[in-house]
Amino acid sequence: MVDLDATPDDEARQFLRAKRESFERSLKQTAVTVCIMGGAGANLRRRKALAQVLSNDGFEAFVPEDDPTYQQAAFERFMLREPDLDLLVLFPESPGSYDEYGTFAHDPEISSKLRVVVPAKYHPIYGKDPGSYLSSDYMTFIGRYGHCYPSTPEDPAECEWSDGDSIVRKITQWYRTAKATP
Repeated sequence: MVDLDATPDDEARQFLRAKRESFERSLKQTAVTVCIMGGAGANLRRRKALAQVLSNDGFEAFVPEDDPTYQQAAFERFMLREPDLDLLVLFPESPGSYDEYGTFAHDPEISSKLRVVVPAKYHPIYGKDPGSYLSSDYMTFIGRYGHCYPSTPEDPAECEWSDGDSIVRKITQWYRTAKATP
């Protein structure tokens, strides 16, 4: 039955809670819920594929666009602060996702969950242009939370690191271990 008084926030909360409860019942182990955000188009397809890989690894992973009730403002205002969401992985790849990074990194209720994966050339430690405004902000985020990871660029000569998807898989696996260990 549809609740006509439900707000988009209520619907989004129910979506996330139902996914987490279903996952915990089927997996019967420490649940880790991961939201993967970033750009649209090909980037969205890549994020959906990564969510599927993480799901196959035993995580409850999703991209917000998979929720039929998804409304960006409501999701970002409320859902990312939900205790049921463990990790928010962000691939800043477009002006919109750069803006999301700026918002999330400076929101104390979200920033502790945030894991940022940037092309190596933009990473403030390993990149070739550490002086840009965004690189400076990434460095501040690293100083506070330590969760900004470089991914291998299209040109491997720029940096020798894992690709972004491999980094996210490692992060989520170690996060689950840390969460399960008191």
